[in-house]
Amino acid sequence: MKGIAYEKAVAAVQAMMDPNSTVEHNMHIPDKDGIKRQFDVVLRGNVGGHKMLVVIECKDEKRKTGVPKIEAFHAKSKSVGANMALFVSRSGFTKTAVTKARAYDIGVLSLVKKDSDEPTQPKADWYMESFAWSQARFTFHFADPSIQLNDFDCAKISYQGHRLLDWWLSKLDENHRLEDGDYEHPLVFSEPREFTIKGQLYSLNGVTCYATRTKEILKKTIPLKMDGFYDWSEGKVKLPPSSSITTGSFLSDFSDWEPHEGPIPEPSGFFDWRLKGFGAVNLPYSQEPFDFEKL
Repeated sequence: MKGIAYEKAVAAVQAMMDPNSTVEHNMHIPDKDGIKRQFDVVLRGNVGGHKMLVVIECKDEKRKTGVPKIEAFHAKSKSVGANMALFVSRSGFTKTAVTKARAYDIGVLSLVKKDSDEPTQPKADWYMESFAWSQARFTFHFADPSIQLNDFDCAKISYQGHRLLDWWLSKLDENHRLEDGDYEHPLVFSEPREFTIKGQLYSLNGVTCYATRTKEILKKTIPLKMDGFYDWSEGKVKLPPSSSITTGSFLSDFSDWEPHEGPIPEPSGFFDWRLKGFGAVNLPYSQEPFDFEKL
């Protein structure tokens, strides 16, 4: 979107911002000396019974707008008695230009459009705390204390065909999602129970179950599509009444999110998402796991 097309887009969005005003493109207004001065967009309306004249300058340039252009626009807008002056720059403004605009009470804006990728198109950083269980392990309390077992596969420990690991992972997923760090849970049986371990039966008085809860912070920068203006002086996006915002997409498994080092920043108040994600526990069958706590 360049040149006149950019000016017309600014006029269209400004008309959405002020639906009760008249917005015109490429207007000439006589100054105090009778010399006609050209303005890219002109807005006329009434506030409290008083006529209002708002003039808008549009710059579709690759470089940020600097102080000289702000000063020139200030002089031109004053010469026609404008009640308000707005400067819209596609590439934004230098810091000194923003400071000068504040001193002159000139609004400094950049256009944002749903159907185009403007340099100042808003984005939001979304953060997620991703939790997962790892290092599930067991300690066995044998009825015969002389028995010692090492190097066993946790996935192959069962009682009457029911895998102990299925119950343990299901319990962690359902009841202990917000645990942090190492977690343990003792199982004490009402009487010795015969468990299959390494293909053989062993009589157990109980089992202590362990797992480690890991947490990773992930970040995703999400583009936001909307029609409005970014205000460089206030650092905010201004939207027309009843406007809508469309967010960019991300993969449902969050694999396109990047790791984030350090704490999660405080929300800015504009389209911030702070999420909690939990690693799914996939069991090899559909029914509820056997409840080992009833033994």
